[in-house]
Amino acid sequence: MRKFISEYQNGRYKAGSTGGTVIVINLETNEIIDKIKVPYCYCGTFVNDRDVFIAKSTAGYLLKYDIRTKAATRIRPSSLTQDGGFAVCPWDNRFYNVEMTKKGFQIAIYDVDEFKPHKIVPINGDICNVNGIEFGDQPVWYVTFSYFYKGHVKKAIAKMKDCESVEIKNIDYDVYDHIEGYEYWKRCGFTDDAGSIAVMSSDKFQIPITMAEIFGQ
Repeated sequence: MRKFISEYQNGRYKAGSTGGTVIVINLETNEIIDKIKVPYCYCGTFVNDRDVFIAKSTAGYLLKYDIRTKAATRIRPSSLTQDGGFAVCPWDNRFYNVEMTKKGFQIAIYDVDEFKPHKIVPINGDICNVNGIEFGDQPVWYVTFSYFYKGHVKKAIAKMKDCESVEIKNIDYDVYDHIEGYEYWKRCGFTDDAGSIAVMSSDKFQIPITMAEIFGQ
């Protein structure tokens, strides 16, 4: 029995990460299709209903793996440590990725076919960290982040429409930590190993929570 740090299925294939290798498995036959080396890789995602898997490494690498063609494409947007979230947009199939660069934080929107940035959304301000991304009803999406204000760290959710921030709402630390823990666990496919990390953010990490519901309160 294989054990993964993170694990995902799209109905036809399973992809799991061991931390340094992404293993792709045929669900019908349970046979290994491929093993792709990616350093410090702990999470990823299938691209909606396509047989394409994208993995993210904390060392700054992104891997796109096309299961049908067995083509593996690696890029390295930044050499800095990357622990921010990501998500595939449900209405345009693009990959939205939180990135830390030498100029600050940004969300890079990747065209999956070309695997190149389609658009860069800078996160401006005195930003401490950018954590997660969540999609609502088109064209609304949300971003969680922390920032400095008058010597204090604030936690917040930004409501986005297309690529513009339309409203920011400060939230309690406990709520932010709950979102962070649950989002991390979800991002890793709800595995036991991921839960042992998520609990360090919040002991409520197993209780579903959305940015949309918190923003709407």
